[in-house]
Amino acid sequence: DYTVTVPRTAAVLARSVSGAVFLTAVDGEARLESVSGRVEAVRAANVALAKSVSGDVTVRDATAAATLTLTSVSGTVVVSGIRGRGLDASTVSGDVRLSDVTAARVFAKAVSGDIDFGGALAGGG
Repeated sequence: DYTVTVPRTAAVLARSVSGAVFLTAVDGEARLESVSGRVEAVRAANVALAKSVSGDVTVRDATAAATLTLTSVSGTVVVSGIRGRGLDASTVSGDVRLSDVTAARVFAKAVSGDIDFGGALAGGG
């Protein structure tokens, strides 16, 4: 395990081949990826991407300056407390759970799983 501390305004690109990726309280653009492990971002002000090939993807209490993209091939995508211009959330094998989401555009896709949505579309959405 590694713990990396960065200035709150730093941009973060974190990738793991076999292990989880966690991000907490960072305001710079965040791009988080794991091949085999879960990905989680909490209280992040500018999440752009969170994805895992084999693992859950969770983003809570975050914002996105542009479209927030969350993907998992084999895992559940969970989003709560998100504010942003757009949200793309998808999984092949797992559920997509979206709650307390405010965005002008929301795209959710689950090939083999359920989609749950709770939130308001922002103006123009």
